[in-house]
Amino acid sequence: MQPQLVVSLIEGRFKQHPPADILQSELDYAISIRNRIAALTEKVELFEADLLARRRAGARVEPGPHIANLKREIRGRRCTEKLVIK
Repeated sequence: MQPQLVVSLIEGRFKQHPPADILQSELDYAISIRNRIAALTEKVELFEADLLARRRAGARVEPGPHIANLKREIRGRRCTEKLVIK
């Protein structure tokens, strides 16, 4: 199988050259970023679930530039509440 060729325009002529090899360090970096995103997503979900539970229980939001309101969504017979943070 031949490597895919990358075509670039140089001085009005097309020159074909093979793409740069993919390094293990680049793959490590991609995996590391993916893992960090997953970990942060989990932390955000847990934190927002805690805020939602406290807001449902009647907790007030400290006065300031940000708000945290409950929003009800009704679809068919199902009603869900979400926390809207701005």
